[in-house]
Amino acid sequence: DELFESLTLIQTGKVQNFPVVLFDTSYWGGLVDWLKRTMLAEGKIAAADLDLLILTDSPDEARDVIVRAQQDREWRRGQEEGARNVAKWAYGRR
Repeated sequence: DELFESLTLIQTGKVQNFPVVLFDTSYWGGLVDWLKRTMLAEGKIAAADLDLLILTDSPDEARDVIVRAQQDREWRRGQEEGARNVAKWAYGRR
């Protein structure tokens, strides 16, 4: 339930995109296969929806995905803050 709720919140823009890591391919593989064979094949989901899922057996890969996402988020925040500061400066709101 939480998996699909998380995906829905990401898809609808209610939360910032975050990595949805499914750890243990033997546990999650059947669900992911069903999503591909049935839901994707019938056009009920898009390939981009499946791209939200990261399926892995590697603790290192799971960690790296999470760390990279956090670094990307911090970089975007810095870019957005910089753009706001430029706009404030340009419009004289220092």
